[in-house]
Amino acid sequence: MLTRTPSADQWKVLRRLRSIGCPLDWDHLAVPLRPLRVSLNHIIEGTNVFSVPGGTAIALGVLVFASTPVTIAGYTLEADWLSKPGSWLEPCSEHKGKYCFHECSLWPERLQLDAGDVLNHRKSNRKQPHAGTLPRGTSIDGFLLATFPEVTPPTAAEVLPATLWIEDQFGDAYPFRLLLDNKKTERPRRDSR
Repeated sequence: MLTRTPSADQWKVLRRLRSIGCPLDWDHLAVPLRPLRVSLNHIIEGTNVFSVPGGTAIALGVLVFASTPVTIAGYTLEADWLSKPGSWLEPCSEHKGKYCFHECSLWPERLQLDAGDVLNHRKSNRKQPHAGTLPRGTSIDGFLLATFPEVTPPTAAEVLPATLWIEDQFGDAYPFRLLLDNKKTERPRRDSR
């Protein structure tokens, strides 16, 4: 028996069949194609990793390209050098339409990004079921912003491995290994004028 990897369109049909309850023999299919490609394309002040009070912040400037139609249902970030799980930054309650890292090591008061530049909210949910939908051949570009309740050790390397998991609407999660820039940052000092 010849086992060929199904095409992107065939995977779409198989997923639709599974979603309506058709029994499929997944064990005898070739390894699935990834519906997404991810690449790092932005950094802030020369780094992806910086400190915040009591922990570590990560700003991933990513380009997510859809090889097949897909709906993003969620993101998970695993930082290999940290043992505790992180959480995605929520919109700032003090600055409408912004995502803020207050008191971070990159800026004296806060690092602030416009909500339109942040992908944390670009996922399907009950209020916005199509927020994470990407037609084939399209992409989204922006920052994924996370915090971890552990401080990155000062001895950490200048390039740190992490895994970004993107889950689709069917519950399938796709891992993407990323190498993050870890420029050692010190808290900027305010002018004493």
